[in-house]
This record gives sequence, C-alpha cells and structure tokens, in this order.
Amino acid sequence: MSGGHFDYQQYRLNDIAEELRRTIAKCRQKREYYDYYSDKFINDMVDAYHKSKELEVILNRIDWVLSGDDSEESYIERLAEDMSEIERDDPSKDEKMLKGY
Repeated sequence: MSGGHFDYQQYRLNDIAEELRRTIAKCRQKREYYDYYSDKFINDMVDAYHKSKELEVILNRIDWVLSGDDSEESYIERLAEDMSEIERDDPSKDEKMLKGY
C-alpha cells in the first residue's frame, strides 16, 4: 500500500461519509427516529457527504505525493480522475443502501 504520510487517517472520512449516507437514507425513508429532520437539514447532510468524499480523495492524493509515491503531475491527473468517480447521493438507492440495517 502506498502513502502513509497521514497515517491513513484520510480513510476515516470515508467512514464518516458512509455513515452520513445511511443516515440520509433513513431520514428519507422515515426510519427509526429519523422522521423529524427538515429538508434543509437533510440537504446539509447531503452536502457534508459530498464534501467528505471529495476531501478524502484530495487528502489521499496529497498523501501519495508527500510520501514520495506520486509526482505533482500525476497528482493533478489522478485527482481529476478520482473526483469524477465519486459516487453522488442518489435517493433512488436509499432502499438498497439500508438493506441489512
């Protein structure tokens, strides 16, 4: 595995993002005690989900450069590619996301 400059802590952002995504789905499905949040608050969580995913990607790419595994040139190239692959919030996937929860 490459990287390590940040002791792989950037991956915690993915854990937070995925928990946010599950919570957003529960809010939209009105599951458990998640039925009282406003649309504004849910939209703010969606925004935080997207930003968390983006920040994880950015920090991971920076980590690789600082660890000597990538150059600045590949950082720019790979960052654009990785950012385009981030899964966006999709309400149509809520039910699938919550299977088993």
